[in-house]
Amino acid sequence: MNYLLFSIILLLSVGLFAPAAPTGEHMVYLPVVLRPEELAPSEEFRLQITPNGWLLSSTFEPHSFVLINPAGNTQRVVQVSIDLSTAVFMDMVYDPHGIAGDLVAKDLTVDSNGPLVGFAGHSFAGAHHDGYDQLNLAFQHFDPGETFTFSVDVDPTSIRGVAAPGPYESGSVSGLELVGATVTVTFADGTALSGQTFRLPHSLGGSQAIVRSHLPLAPQVEVVGISGNTAVVTDPHQTLQIHTSSRGLVRALVIEGGLFTEGVPGGGFDLDPFEANTALTAREYEYFTNGGTMYLPVQLSRSHANGGLNMIVVVQENVFNYKGAVSPPIIVELQD
Repeated sequence: MNYLLFSIILLLSVGLFAPAAPTGEHMVYLPVVLRPEELAPSEEFRLQITPNGWLLSSTFEPHSFVLINPAGNTQRVVQVSIDLSTAVFMDMVYDPHGIAGDLVAKDLTVDSNGPLVGFAGHSFAGAHHDGYDQLNLAFQHFDPGETFTFSVDVDPTSIRGVAAPGPYESGSVSGLELVGATVTVTFADGTALSGQTFRLPHSLGGSQAIVRSHLPLAPQVEVVGISGNTAVVTDPHQTLQIHTSSRGLVRALVIEGGLFTEGVPGGGFDLDPFEANTALTAREYEYFTNGGTMYLPVQLSRSHANGGLNMIVVVQENVFNYKGAVSPPIIVELQD
């Protein structure tokens, strides 16, 4: 059984005011200046994946995908596309036929409110090792204030051909393992907006994307002393160099993954360097930045002999707690 997910929140500065350096016994507070685009009205949409689950939750379970058209919107939603190719765990695919991952299959199953939102069908796209990267859903009258839930099998391709749920329950894919997935929403007036999932606050295994315009750009991230987006290290203490174009709260998520292939035909299918197929632990750090370059210490982990693959992504929030685009994953393997 996997280790329980745990989060370490390093709260260095919070709220709508950023403290300047103290002088003597006095502290000066500088108000956050809101940019006009942050105040502009925008249509909004929310995607949640296994929002009430824990680390071993699975998209196979009912109500694992939750689509919300908030009551404050003015438009219907006509199409939603969810692309897993940008997720932090590589080679996670929709497996409606039980071919790409473990032997259990589940095509998209409507769990609630199909007639209410006028669900008009779905299709898969982006063929990937006999599974699919992208799921497209169509709606006839998905109005503001309505919610739609469904479930579908998602598996790592590395466990192709093994009995469910796979070694170390790697076939149970939670929203945490799909952090970074891209959702694109098309509204009735033709407007299309995109966003990416990030860890859902106060959730062990859930992720969420809030889709709207004028969200922060993805931070530029490097691990100090490391070139490129993959590396092998022996020191668990590393430092992130993060550059942002605006002020706001920065969140860094470090997910330790492991690769488990015991019992899989051929010892695992199409394995790539630095590939993991299940999450073991996670740490989340947050820091308020005024923009520019900052340095954030993080800790890597190796909680299992098959683990130690630490996937690092960073996102920035604006003052309304809307998260922007997720940085491309950096994978650092911690060896003994």
